Amino acid sequence: MIRETNFLDWEMMRCAMKRCKWTGFFLIVLLLLTTTWALAKSSLPIGGQLYDRWWAVTGATPPSADHPLWNGQSADLSGAETWRCVTCHGWDYRGVYGYPSPLDAARVLSTDDLLADLKGRTDPKHDFSTILDESSLIALAEFISGRVDDVSVYEDAQTLASIGNAEHGKSLFTQTCTRCHGEDGRGMNFATTEAPAYQGTLAKSDPLLVLHKIRFGQPGTDMPSGEQVGWSLAEAADVLAYLQTLPGERSDPGLARGAALYDDWRLFAIAGVSLPTETQPLYLANGEISDTETWRCVSCHGWDYADLLDQSDRPVEEILPWLNGQNNEQHDFSTYLDPNELTDLSRFLSEGLADTSQFIGLDGGSLGDALRGRMLFNATCTYCHGTDGTLLNIDGREPPVFLGPFARSSPVEFLHKVRGGQPGTQMPAGLERGWETQFAVDVLAYAQSLPEWSMGVDVAVGGGLYDKWYAVLGVEPPNGDMPLWGRQSTNSRSGADTWRCVECHGWDYKGKDGAYGSGSHLTGFPGVLDAAHSLSVDELVAVLKGVNDPAHDFSAYMDVEALSHLAVFLKYGAVNDDDFIDDISLNAVGGDLTHGQELFELRCSSCHGTDGKRIVFRTEGVDEYLGAVADRDPWRFLHKTRFGTPGTEMPIGYYLGVTVSEGRDLLRYAQTLPTGQEIPVVEPTPRPVVIPTKLPGGPASNIWTGILTGLGVFFGVFGSSLLFISILLIVVGLVVWGLRRRR
Repeated sequence: MIRETNFLDWEMMRCAMKRCKWTGFFLIVLLLLTTTWALAKSSLPIGGQLYDRWWAVTGATPPSADHPLWNGQSADLSGAETWRCVTCHGWDYRGVYGYPSPLDAARVLSTDDLLADLKGRTDPKHDFSTILDESSLIALAEFISGRVDDVSVYEDAQTLASIGNAEHGKSLFTQTCTRCHGEDGRGMNFATTEAPAYQGTLAKSDPLLVLHKIRFGQPGTDMPSGEQVGWSLAEAADVLAYLQTLPGERSDPGLARGAALYDDWRLFAIAGVSLPTETQPLYLANGEISDTETWRCVSCHGWDYADLLDQSDRPVEEILPWLNGQNNEQHDFSTYLDPNELTDLSRFLSEGLADTSQFIGLDGGSLGDALRGRMLFNATCTYCHGTDGTLLNIDGREPPVFLGPFARSSPVEFLHKVRGGQPGTQMPAGLERGWETQFAVDVLAYAQSLPEWSMGVDVAVGGGLYDKWYAVLGVEPPNGDMPLWGRQSTNSRSGADTWRCVECHGWDYKGKDGAYGSGSHLTGFPGVLDAAHSLSVDELVAVLKGVNDPAHDFSAYMDVEALSHLAVFLKYGAVNDDDFIDDISLNAVGGDLTHGQELFELRCSSCHGTDGKRIVFRTEGVDEYLGAVADRDPWRFLHKTRFGTPGTEMPIGYYLGVTVSEGRDLLRYAQTLPTGQEIPVVEPTPRPVVIPTKLPGGPASNIWTGILTGLGVFFGVFGSSLLFISILLIVVGLVVWGLRRRR
């Protein structure tokens, strides 16, 4: 019975498989078609972004020179901007400055033909295949072929107003866009604080630009595109119609200015008025801050406004008397601030305070939405702070403090700065952009996830690695020359020296454009100074890992920590000293000679001696004193002063608090010390002339003595050989005799 049941089960299974075979086949085909359609559809927004700004999509560095086809048609456009497709072909796809219309081309050419034109088939100067890979070129061609539409039909030619349905556009905008742009479109400012440009501003002034961005997104950001969310061209026009109803002016500059006044009103004081130098009379002295700092509102009332929140519902008219001294003459700020600024400060205290305990947890963590914060951060903050928050050192502190650790250690202050900006800088204020408090809380949530480069990463260690990384790490240098070394032929050094950063990029960090632009150290390799200051720490680490050139990959020799040290040094430790060194004489320009002498005697004389002659340096086969190093290579002297010499006990000035200006003072004094040319030349002591004593023997003086000498040598050698053979025979005979006796 069991056997029969099993047989029936098997038959049923086999029949089921036969019935499902064709169903499964059709499901697989359907899956493949769906995948193909999805991939083709996903390339369209990418192609639209490539048309906008291709290098923001690919992550490449745009060319700095003008595009070969650009002939200066606009004085306002040059360099990278001339490489954008939209610059020549327009947001309406009809061509600009006499360049052809992609709209017309899309009507008569296939995708393959468009792809060939992008590779320079029609004009070699229009060849993008050297800067875009095949997949990017295909995406761009498919965009032109499938999504370059006659968008002008959605715009009134006279008023530039969209003819879309604003009511439907509002619904779409609310569902998709308010998370970053805010309900009134002022969540992001696309221009400057002084002349802001919000969604409403751009939609009115350049509607077709905005329509393209709605459809295909903003390159290099997380902005979702209309194509991705399934909007048709008509629906994108509806969103544009709604955007044109939004306000274009700034939200409330007075409220943001009040927040900045609360932070540090001294920067806004009446011109010519002397600021207070003594402690504020009402300040409860605790010795933690200087006298002048006690006059800042935040010094007494804190970044959390704790003792002010219960007064925040008071009208401006009731707060003003507290600021102009009517209620308490010791709290009179009217001497320093004009009535408008006192009103702005009163408005902030009345309307702008936020209960931070509702937005920040007990552990200091933000209760905001980090994903939305990331979008806001990328759109607003990355230009100054970088994508990882390490492009700007907060307040120029030493060691550097970046945005991530600042957001974690001072979340309440961070929140105020996001809302009110940083007084005295160009930092935009969220209050002026119309940001709700929640937006600032979201940015805080994201910022708290950014890297903490100031912890565990050391500028001074990086300075030593730049000099001689293998000495700092205590390892042997790699065998052979550095892989990049073969690309130059002017520097004859080899082996370990070719692996040192300084050998390619110089002590002035300028490579071929600096002191190493000539002489025996010339390699033709570029400097690192400009690039380091324009890249974030993460990007510099990537360069050191060979992302731009595999031959420049140091990850096999330095771990991530060491690479981070080196990257932070390049970012914050490499200083341009050219303004302080004369190009011709190489003498220090400026600098305090007396202070330099004091520093030298305090820090350096114990090893180098008071005249710098105790240690002799061997440089390219020449002995020289410290003064000669300072004279001949002042940039090397300054680097060593700040970061020491790897593998020695030399103190590191960076750790001792020696500032950049003090290093220049030291250089000024060191150039007054004796140089290696003054090392006395000691003549070698002549060796005494020794007259040899005539000894018996020696070479023969005539033929007979020569014959006798030869015979003597022959019989001497013959006799020695005969004696040796006799002894050997005796030994052999004794061994044989002994063996026979045993038998």
